[in-house]
Amino acid sequence: KVFFEKIVILKEIPVVKGFELLKVRSGKMDYEYCLRLVFDDQAGADIYSNHPIHNQYVKDEWTYW
Repeated sequence: KVFFEKIVILKEIPVVKGFELLKVRSGKMDYEYCLRLVFDDQAGADIYSNHPIHNQYVKDEWTYW
């Protein structure tokens, strides 16, 4: 539950134009969920990757991934 409550913070990054947390249906994967983010362009993805909210999320929550 904490995972779902905390991951939504990533939607607050202005360059994120689409955000979906999807349940993986295949039993062949080692994970249950995938995160789909949409950006206008590569520049937006680069900004996201270096954004303080993203960096803090990764620092605090990486064990879930």
